[in-house]
Amino acid sequence: MELQKHFVTFIDILGFAKYVKDNTITPDRPLELLKQFIDISRQFNIKDNLKITAFSDNIVISMLAKEKDPPFNYDPEYWNFLAYINYFQMSIITFIGILPIRGGITYGNFYHNGSEILFGEAMIEAYDLERLHAFFPRIVVNPKFLEPNAYLAAHKKLYSMELPINIPKTDSEQLLRYYPVKYDCDGILFCNYLSALYLIDKRWAEYSEDALNKHKYFVLSNLQAANDLNVFRKYTWMKSYHNWFCKPFKEFQKYIIPDC
Repeated sequence: MELQKHFVTFIDILGFAKYVKDNTITPDRPLELLKQFIDISRQFNIKDNLKITAFSDNIVISMLAKEKDPPFNYDPEYWNFLAYINYFQMSIITFIGILPIRGGITYGNFYHNGSEILFGEAMIEAYDLERLHAFFPRIVVNPKFLEPNAYLAAHKKLYSMELPINIPKTDSEQLLRYYPVKYDCDGILFCNYLSALYLIDKRWAEYSEDALNKHKYFVLSNLQAANDLNVFRKYTWMKSYHNWFCKPFKEFQKYIIPDC
């Protein structure tokens, strides 16, 4: 057994225990849901370099880092991993639409043989990020491996300059929505999973409006059905995040969730 540097995500399926209890007559339904989560996690594998393990209401996804201690702000492997996690979280809601997820992402020593053993400091760190900081349906990103404010500042400067090259002018608020991570109002860095709708060739995915409509319905229906304060807070957070994402784009403003 050898510990190697990995990008690691620990994911918790919110409400899964209740979902199991509510399906005592059809006990296989929660298992089928978990299988759906895993199927989605395998749809967009980064060069077959991901290892995925599910147990109970948790999923661990890891990717071996080719370069030890890379320059994270500019490391394509890290960006690919973040993009993958964003796509996964967005798909869970828009394709399945039953339960949300939360979690933690970090980088460090880890051993993952894909089925039997998950071990290492990165696993503990990712778990602690989820346990201590991901109360809402957000996947928390360890900020010590990323400086998004500096990266965004550089891009804003580039977009605002009069350059003799073909760089489209981009509104700074829109730029924040394209970026794969976001600082929350409590200072926590988390995955901006709806950014997965923005493709690498600078256009929206064809299904973007359908996805945002499904995301809106998922949040709104769960807000209306919430009979527990903690559950209500989680979906209130999702509503705030959804509206934040839609607001700067004229084509998406019709999907904003009203306050009443």
